[in-house]
Amino acid sequence: MVELISINTSDLFLALALMFGLSFVIGSLIKRFGLSVSIGYLLAGIILGLFIKLSSELNLILFFLSEFSILLLFLEIGFEIHIENIGKIRRFPLYISLLELLIAMSMSMGILWFFNIGLLEALIYGLIASFSSTVFTYKLLEDRVPSREEIKHTVLMVAAVEDTIIVIALSLIQGLKTQIFLNILYVVAVMIALFILAYEFTVRVLSKVITIDLNGLILLISYGLFLGAFTSYVGLSSALGGFVAGVTASHIPRANKLMDMFKPIRSIFLTLFLVSMGLSLSIYTHTVMEYVSALTISVSLVLIHVMATLIASTLAGGLGIKYGLETGFYLSTISELSLVIAYYSILNNIAPATTILTASMAIILGSVISSTLIYRREVFIPYLLKKISYEKISLIDDLMIKLRKNVEERTGIVYKLFIDFIHNVGEILLVTIILGLLIKYIAEHLPINPFITVTLTAILYVAVIYRLYRRSKDKLYEIIKKLESRIEEKYIKIIDRVYTSLIIFLSTYVALTILLIEYHDMIEKLVKTIEPHIIYLIALTTPPILEIIYMIYRIKKE
Repeated sequence: MVELISINTSDLFLALALMFGLSFVIGSLIKRFGLSVSIGYLLAGIILGLFIKLSSELNLILFFLSEFSILLLFLEIGFEIHIENIGKIRRFPLYISLLELLIAMSMSMGILWFFNIGLLEALIYGLIASFSSTVFTYKLLEDRVPSREEIKHTVLMVAAVEDTIIVIALSLIQGLKTQIFLNILYVVAVMIALFILAYEFTVRVLSKVITIDLNGLILLISYGLFLGAFTSYVGLSSALGGFVAGVTASHIPRANKLMDMFKPIRSIFLTLFLVSMGLSLSIYTHTVMEYVSALTISVSLVLIHVMATLIASTLAGGLGIKYGLETGFYLSTISELSLVIAYYSILNNIAPATTILTASMAIILGSVISSTLIYRREVFIPYLLKKISYEKISLIDDLMIKLRKNVEERTGIVYKLFIDFIHNVGEILLVTIILGLLIKYIAEHLPINPFITVTLTAILYVAVIYRLYRRSKDKLYEIIKKLESRIEEKYIKIIDRVYTSLIIFLSTYVALTILLIEYHDMIEKLVKTIEPHIIYLIALTTPPILEIIYMIYRIKKE
């Protein structure tokens, strides 16, 4: 027997009426300012929370509706990515997303440690700073057409990659307090197994019985709910199940018509979720200092995100400097899914209740900054590039765009070389893990000075990075020669400078991140006279600044 919750239906209807009505009013006002209506729905919840207090029963219902709306949202995201587009994600959009994630996560965690924020909480804020808004970015692309078609394609595919990463991150959040590396392997294994099984089911069963009408829509939603229930039962987020359902169902013939019927339903529940997030802020009493702290952190996260997108788009986008900056402008929004990240982190007691407040402020601020950058790109891009001559910018841009076109036209050659590169990296990483575990075992079981352990680890890391750099550099030149046999020497020099700077840049961040996570206590013992947070802040902000200066200097010199 199932026990039903007793609730006054008139209170429920009144609450829903107020939520939808105020969402319409605030959403319409926000839309007039050129911002996403999602921000209006969030503000509607915040305003509503100032005047009404929901009962525990109503909060329980809103909690269920929020979970349901998240599942439907990721069902649509998976469908929009489409199974046929997964193969396209392995090129430049993937490079941008991974580099942006690495920079934003490292800088966020380092700077937030300066504010005495714990590791796991800083990790959540790092995730918030790492992803761009799909909805608002789409709107910017419609309102202000990019200078080149490649920019639009890159932005759309980066959004798809980041949505995929968010799905995995949401599942990992639930295991952050346990053994994180085992949890990562578990999530990846479950996702791969579920994807294979779900794909076989959609090909052999679902595609044969589903109809393009209301019954088919009900079956599609049921399919998403079933996979969401499965992932919840195995300890992962229901969003993962919804995402896999969307991706695997995307190949069904004429399924696009089902999604046209599905979107209004998703929009209704997503509105409830955003309003609920705003309402949840009123449950907790925040002090003035908490509001100031949330605002300070949100500003820091937005600035880090903007810097990360600009660097990643310029270095890894294959569009050169000028068009790379424009791509970064489009991606400088903060994802609405940051609210989902904050929501799950609070549910799992990883971050405080103010995380939703911080995420909300970051989304609003990011939207304003991104709109400003895009609508005034003719002013900002020349200002950022005034230190480099027009001839050198054109030279680099032409080279990068030509290289990108050749890479995308000759995917087979590059993909084979890329697989060889991955095998080389895998071999080096395997040896590194074995030696690293050996060093860690010796440090834990033998009475050796911690300084010796750190020194050995540093030597091992430098040796591995140097070996990886030499082997990957050879592969890079092999790719270039296959794509363009008559490439000029001056192009080779520019590529060499940029690639060397990028390797140093990435290896420094990886090293510092490992040090911060694995050797936090050891560093504090070794450096007792200086505040550790100051060391972390300097260590995480100095290398990228020096590398950018060095790279610009060498390019100008060439």
